[in-house]
Amino acid sequence: RTRIVLGPTGLTVKSGPIPWPSFTRERRDIVAFDVHRGSNRNRGSCSVRVFGPDQRAKRILGTLGEEEANYLASELNDALRESTP
Repeated sequence: RTRIVLGPTGLTVKSGPIPWPSFTRERRDIVAFDVHRGSNRNRGSCSVRVFGPDQRAKRILGTLGEEEANYLASELNDALRESTP
């Protein structure tokens, strides 16, 4: 199970119940989210990435179907726009 929280202060991604390193990024270091498709185009080969001001991408969630990844990236981008001062 993975929990993704995007709020006014930033982004937190936590996975469990198996301990997995969590990921955090401050709000000022988030520009956008996108979907990256794996080279084999098979189901489960998409991931959602976050971009910083330097345009470097960091994968926050992977092994998703294309529809799931597109939905998640869209919802995160909407929430990002809503929380922008």
